[in-house]
Amino acid sequence: MHWIAVDTFTHPSNNSFFSIIAAENRAHLILWYESKVALLQGDILHIDRHVISINRGPQAIILLNSMPFTRTLWRNIRMQR
Repeated sequence: MHWIAVDTFTHPSNNSFFSIIAAENRAHLILWYESKVALLQGDILHIDRHVISINRGPQAIILLNSMPFTRTLWRNIRMQR
């Protein structure tokens, strides 16, 4: 499945990232992950059973959690500095 990165926030206390991703059907998720690279706005994320790739290149991403996007949740995450 293909997703497009909408926004990313770096959590300074533990060097993890939170990103909003959007699917073609307009569903939005918030990903919490660790990686050497952060998703940038417009990056294309492809997730299949065995590999996560960003812009067609496999990346080492440790997915910590995913959750449905809500504005309130995103605002609360960003306030946790």
